[in-house]
Amino acid sequence: MKKIIVLGASGTIGKNTIDIIRRFSDRFSLVGVSVHANYTILEALRTEFGFTHFAVTEPTAAVRYGKEHRSLETFLSTTPADIVVNGIAGAAGLAAASQRASAHASTCSCLPHCTYDCVQWLELRLTHAPLTV
Repeated sequence: MKKIIVLGASGTIGKNTIDIIRRFSDRFSLVGVSVHANYTILEALRTEFGFTHFAVTEPTAAVRYGKEHRSLETFLSTTPADIVVNGIAGAAGLAAASQRASAHASTCSCLPHCTYDCVQWLELRLTHAPLTV
């Protein structure tokens, strides 16, 4: 079972990645996510998957949670995972990829126009048999 973190879980890349995790729950486990401000999606995912590790990066939305959930860096350094799928756009996404690289996990950084490439990357990194997506 591969443990996966999804950064930017409320965006298109995050949602698509989580759909793959759902379909192949015998192979993948969602161990944590980050969202910018959409705590509604965060709470639904926490209920569905039961993880306790997460980060909310928008300060106003983050006040709902303890300090340990307000820092992407803390989240990434304390959450054990085999794979991090980074769906965060722009400079914030680059910073997240850099932070996770220092924690020695495989990271797939995705851009909105290359979701198909990320799906292929997940297939290669996470399975012994091809996925049908």
